[in-house]
Amino acid sequence: MAPNATPALQTGEPAPDFTALDENGRPVTLSSYRGRWVVLFFFPRASTSHCQMQARRFQALYPEFHLAHAAIAGVSVDPRHSQERFRSACQLSFPLVADADQAVSSAYGVLGEPMPEEDLPVTRRETFLISPEGHIAYRWEGVVPNVHADEVLDQLREMQGMPLLPRQRHREKERQPSSCLRNGCGFTAWCVERSKRKRAYR
Repeated sequence: MAPNATPALQTGEPAPDFTALDENGRPVTLSSYRGRWVVLFFFPRASTSHCQMQARRFQALYPEFHLAHAAIAGVSVDPRHSQERFRSACQLSFPLVADADQAVSSAYGVLGEPMPEEDLPVTRRETFLISPEGHIAYRWEGVVPNVHADEVLDQLREMQGMPLLPRQRHREKERQPSSCLRNGCGFTAWCVERSKRKRAYR
Protein backbone atom coordinates (compact mmCIF):
# COMPACT_ATOMS: atom_id res chain seq x y z
CA MET A 1 0.00 0.00 0.00
CA ALA A 2 1.27 3.47 -0.82
CA PRO A 3 2.44 5.46 2.21
CA ASN A 4 -0.02 8.20 1.39
CA ALA A 5 -3.64 7.38 0.60
CA THR A 6 -4.87 10.97 0.71
CA PRO A 7 -6.56 11.96 -2.56
CA ALA A 8 -4.67 14.51 -4.62
CA LEU A 9 -5.83 18.05 -3.98
CA GLN A 10 -7.42 19.77 -6.95
CA THR A 11 -7.45 23.43 -7.87
CA GLY A 12 -10.37 25.26 -6.31
CA GLU A 13 -10.43 23.08 -3.21
CA PRO A 14 -9.74 24.56 0.24
CA ALA A 15 -6.10 24.30 1.21
CA PRO A 16 -5.82 22.15 4.36
CA ASP A 17 -5.03 24.36 7.32
CA PHE A 18 -2.18 23.35 9.57
CA THR A 19 0.01 24.51 12.40
CA ALA A 20 3.53 23.07 12.47
CA LEU A 21 6.90 24.16 13.81
CA ASP A 22 9.56 25.73 11.65
CA GLU A 23 13.31 25.24 11.94
CA ASN A 24 13.47 27.54 15.00
CA GLY A 25 10.54 25.96 16.80
CA ARG A 26 8.14 28.75 15.89
CA PRO A 27 4.61 27.76 14.85
CA VAL A 28 3.65 28.24 11.21
CA THR A 29 -0.12 28.40 10.70
CA LEU A 30 -1.43 28.53 7.15
CA SER A 31 -4.61 30.43 8.05
CA SER A 32 -2.49 33.23 9.56
CA TYR A 33 -1.56 34.15 5.97
CA ARG A 34 -5.20 34.66 4.96
CA GLY A 35 -5.47 37.72 2.72
CA ARG A 36 -2.11 36.97 1.08
CA TRP A 37 -0.99 34.53 -1.57
CA VAL A 38 1.07 31.62 -0.26
CA VAL A 39 3.65 29.53 -2.10
CA LEU A 40 3.88 26.22 -0.26
CA PHE A 41 6.63 24.09 -1.75
CA PHE A 42 7.36 20.53 -0.67
CA PHE A 43 10.81 19.00 -1.16
CA PRO A 44 12.24 15.54 -0.44
CA ARG A 45 15.28 16.17 1.73
CA ALA A 46 16.96 19.18 3.35
CA SER A 47 20.43 20.19 2.18
CA THR A 48 20.60 17.92 -0.90
CA SER A 49 21.84 19.62 -4.03
CA HIS A 50 18.56 19.78 -5.96
CA CYS A 51 16.65 20.99 -2.90
CA GLN A 52 19.27 23.67 -2.32
CA MET A 53 18.99 24.71 -5.95
CA GLN A 54 15.22 25.05 -5.64
CA ALA A 55 15.31 26.91 -2.31
CA ARG A 56 18.05 29.31 -3.40
CA ARG A 57 16.07 30.23 -6.51
CA PHE A 58 13.02 31.03 -4.39
CA GLN A 59 15.30 33.15 -2.21
CA ALA A 60 16.73 34.99 -5.22
CA LEU A 61 13.20 35.92 -6.28
CA TYR A 62 11.98 36.58 -2.74
CA PRO A 63 11.76 40.39 -3.22
CA GLU A 64 9.57 39.90 -6.30
CA PHE A 65 7.28 37.50 -4.44
CA HIS A 66 7.07 40.02 -1.61
CA LEU A 67 6.05 42.77 -4.05
CA ALA A 68 3.35 40.41 -5.33
CA HIS A 69 2.03 40.05 -1.75
CA ALA A 70 3.00 36.39 -1.55
CA ALA A 71 4.50 34.48 1.37
CA ILE A 72 6.75 31.46 0.85
CA ALA A 73 7.19 28.40 3.04
CA GLY A 74 9.05 25.14 2.41
CA VAL A 75 8.02 21.77 3.84
CA SER A 76 9.79 18.43 4.20
CA VAL A 77 9.69 15.57 6.69
CA ASP A 78 13.16 16.46 8.01
CA PRO A 79 13.59 17.25 11.72
CA ARG A 80 14.05 20.79 12.96
CA HIS A 81 17.85 20.61 13.27
CA SER A 82 18.13 19.57 9.60
CA GLN A 83 15.86 22.40 8.50
CA GLU A 84 17.84 24.84 10.63
CA ARG A 85 21.11 23.87 8.93
CA PHE A 86 19.45 24.01 5.52
CA ARG A 87 17.99 27.46 6.04
CA SER A 88 21.28 28.78 7.39
CA ALA A 89 23.31 27.31 4.53
CA CYS A 90 21.00 28.81 1.90
CA GLN A 91 20.43 32.07 3.85
CA LEU A 92 16.68 31.85 3.37
CA SER A 93 14.25 34.60 4.35
CA PHE A 94 11.26 32.26 4.61
CA PRO A 95 10.45 29.44 7.06
CA LEU A 96 11.04 25.74 6.54
CA VAL A 97 8.40 23.54 8.17
CA ALA A 98 9.77 20.47 9.95
CA ASP A 99 7.02 17.99 9.11
CA ALA A 100 8.62 15.13 11.03
CA ASP A 101 5.25 13.53 11.85
CA GLN A 102 4.30 13.72 8.13
CA ALA A 103 0.96 15.35 8.96
CA VAL A 104 1.24 18.28 6.54
CA SER A 105 2.63 16.17 3.71
CA SER A 106 -0.17 13.64 4.20
CA ALA A 107 -2.86 16.33 4.25
CA TYR A 108 -1.61 17.69 0.91
CA GLY A 109 -1.30 14.26 -0.68
CA VAL A 110 2.44 14.51 -1.35
CA LEU A 111 3.86 11.82 0.89
CA GLY A 112 5.91 9.55 -1.34
CA GLU A 113 8.09 6.47 -1.18
CA PRO A 114 11.24 6.20 0.96
CA MET A 115 14.57 7.10 -0.58
CA PRO A 116 16.84 4.21 -1.56
CA GLU A 117 18.09 2.24 1.45
CA GLU A 118 15.79 4.15 3.81
CA ASP A 119 12.58 3.14 5.53
CA LEU A 120 10.68 6.36 6.14
CA PRO A 121 8.69 8.01 3.34
CA VAL A 122 9.62 11.51 2.18
CA THR A 123 7.68 14.23 0.44
CA ARG A 124 7.46 14.45 -3.33
CA ARG A 125 8.70 17.63 -4.94
CA GLU A 126 5.42 19.48 -5.50
CA THR A 127 4.24 23.05 -5.00
CA PHE A 128 0.90 24.65 -4.22
CA LEU A 129 -0.06 28.24 -4.90
CA ILE A 130 -2.75 29.17 -2.37
CA SER A 131 -5.10 32.08 -2.96
CA PRO A 132 -5.72 34.85 -0.41
CA GLU A 133 -9.08 33.17 0.29
CA GLY A 134 -7.33 29.93 1.24
CA HIS A 135 -8.01 27.81 -1.87
CA ILE A 136 -5.63 25.82 -4.06
CA ALA A 137 -5.05 28.15 -7.00
CA TYR A 138 -2.41 26.08 -8.77
CA ARG A 139 -0.49 22.85 -8.27
CA TRP A 140 2.83 21.84 -9.78
CA GLU A 141 4.04 18.25 -10.03
CA GLY A 142 7.23 16.97 -11.61
CA VAL A 143 9.01 20.13 -10.50
CA VAL A 144 12.32 21.06 -12.16
CA PRO A 145 14.29 22.72 -9.33
CA ASN A 146 16.36 25.28 -11.24
CA VAL A 147 13.43 26.89 -13.12
CA HIS A 148 10.56 26.28 -10.75
CA ALA A 149 10.60 29.52 -8.77
CA ASP A 150 10.45 31.48 -12.03
CA GLU A 151 7.44 29.41 -13.15
CA VAL A 152 5.61 30.05 -9.88
CA LEU A 153 6.28 33.78 -9.98
CA ASP A 154 5.14 34.00 -13.60
CA GLN A 155 1.92 32.15 -12.77
CA LEU A 156 1.30 34.32 -9.72
CA ARG A 157 1.75 37.55 -11.66
CA GLU A 158 -0.46 36.23 -14.47
CA MET A 159 -3.25 35.39 -12.05
CA GLN A 160 -2.96 38.86 -10.55
CA GLY A 161 -3.13 40.48 -13.98
CA MET A 162 0.43 41.76 -13.67
CA PRO A 163 2.89 41.79 -16.60
CA LEU A 164 5.55 39.11 -16.67
CA LEU A 165 9.01 40.29 -15.74
CA PRO A 166 11.68 40.35 -18.47
CA ARG A 167 14.59 38.21 -17.35
CA GLN A 168 16.93 35.56 -18.63
CA ARG A 169 15.15 32.31 -17.89
CA HIS A 170 17.06 29.18 -17.00
CA ARG A 171 16.31 26.36 -19.40
CA GLU A 172 15.70 22.82 -18.35
CA LYS A 173 18.44 20.38 -19.27
CA GLU A 174 17.85 16.70 -19.63
CA ARG A 175 19.70 14.70 -17.00
CA GLN A 176 20.90 11.13 -17.00
CA PRO A 177 18.55 8.88 -15.00
CA SER A 178 21.18 8.38 -12.30
CA SER A 179 21.94 12.05 -11.75
CA CYS A 180 19.23 12.66 -9.18
CA LEU A 181 20.35 9.66 -7.18
CA ARG A 182 23.96 10.84 -7.28
CA ASN A 183 22.90 14.25 -6.02
CA GLY A 184 20.73 12.96 -3.23
CA CYS A 185 17.29 13.70 -4.60
CA GLY A 186 16.31 10.07 -4.98
CA PHE A 187 13.32 10.68 -7.22
CA THR A 188 14.59 10.92 -10.78
CA ALA A 189 11.21 11.40 -12.45
CA TRP A 190 10.47 14.52 -10.44
CA CYS A 191 13.69 16.24 -11.53
CA VAL A 192 13.67 15.45 -15.24
CA GLU A 193 9.99 15.56 -16.04
CA ARG A 194 8.56 18.89 -17.11
CA SER A 195 6.14 20.49 -14.68
CA LYS A 196 2.64 19.10 -15.16
CA ARG A 197 0.47 22.10 -14.65
CA LYS A 198 -3.06 21.69 -13.45
CA ARG A 199 -5.87 23.94 -14.65
CA ALA A 200 -5.72 27.15 -12.66
CA TYR A 201 -8.44 28.02 -10.18
CA ARG A 202 -10.23 31.13 -11.25
